[in-house]
Amino acid sequence: YYWYYRNTVYRYCSANVDAFIEKNMVISQAGYILLCLLAEKPSHGYELRQRFHTRGFKYWVDLERSSLYSILKKLEAKGFIKATLDEGQGPVRKVFSVTETGHRIISSEAVIFLSSPAHPKNDLDLGLYALREMSLQDALDSMEKGISTLKRLGVFLKEQLDWCRDREMWLPSLAFERPLINLQ
Repeated sequence: YYWYYRNTVYRYCSANVDAFIEKNMVISQAGYILLCLLAEKPSHGYELRQRFHTRGFKYWVDLERSSLYSILKKLEAKGFIKATLDEGQGPVRKVFSVTETGHRIISSEAVIFLSSPAHPKNDLDLGLYALREMSLQDALDSMEKGISTLKRLGVFLKEQLDWCRDREMWLPSLAFERPLINLQ
């Protein structure tokens, strides 16, 4: 049922929301999450991976050790983070921290997640996670746009649910009923 719901909602939303997100997103969701974690506290790769997993982000994005370092390299190359060598106890480690540009990217990506949630649970959670990086006005404006997007999605889901029920299509109607209940 998820596939049916996802594809139907995508047909409705994808022309607007997914295209907007793809066009405007600067980094992947994994990169965004890593930036948010680094904004809390500069960290080395192993610590960052541990925080990623203990916070439950592993359920949203698959992040193995090799891809973690690949993403960190990309973020550093774009100037969103910087690395310094920590020669403290044990072996020398790279400690990553967010640059001013990285803080602006977190804020702008949060605006996209909050104002155009293509996947309401994940996108809203990701946007909310970065609220402290946003101005109050940006946060309020983004959430109002997001509410408008979700209301349109709710109307669409209700129409599809009614259409399925009118035709006694009970199994497909489940694809619309549950997301509609979650939106309400």
